Amino acid sequence: MALYVILAALSWFTLGKGKVFVGSTLVEVRWLPLVVLGGMAVKTALARQADKIRRGEDGKAGSAPREF
Repeated sequence: MALYVILAALSWFTLGKGKVFVGSTLVEVRWLPLVVLGGMAVKTALARQADKIRRGEDGKAGSAPREF
């Protein structure tokens, strides 16, 4: 996740303050990579959480299912 933050900061300070039309709204160019990186960060967080749930709370692969 720290790499996403670093990439976001680098893209923010690297891109200029130009504006583009997105739909019918003017948006600063700086926001576009932040939206993409934010989506990738959310996807990564969800995948990590799903993997943790699949492996069980202790993190061991193939552990027996919990009984309720």
